[in-house]
Amino acid sequence: MRLSHIAAALALALGGGTAFGSDVVNERPPLSEADAGKAAYLAQCAACHQADGSGLRGAFPPLAAADYLTKQTVEQVIKVVLTGLSGPITVNDQPYNAVMPAMSHLSDADVAGILNYVYASWNNPGHRVSAQQVAAVRAGAG
Repeated sequence: MRLSHIAAALALALGGGTAFGSDVVNERPPLSEADAGKAAYLAQCAACHQADGSGLRGAFPPLAAADYLTKQTVEQVIKVVLTGLSGPITVNDQPYNAVMPAMSHLSDADVAGILNYVYASWNNPGHRVSAQQVAAVRAGAG
């Protein structure tokens, strides 16, 4: 009797049972591109720019309906994300003078996803950014 329990447990462990028969059972489905961009934004950017992109007046500029995003080229915005920004800027007629740290530790795909999320949200211009664009700016920024 004990041998049959061991044999059953061994069969389950080796993939013979439904609980262990598929590697997909215990894995999360991959996020869509939009969901991955939003998740990366929330993890990397929302502490300063807020989850709704509103920023903190006088401290961190908004990304929601931000004229800064329309006044800069996509490549300039990518460079800001990769290399950071310090010194005075004006966003939506409000002055800001803080430090944004470089996000060069993020992958090209993550930077593209974050920017695609920002550009597609909050009445922004809707530009599309590719990982290849980020890689090209990164290569030039290095």
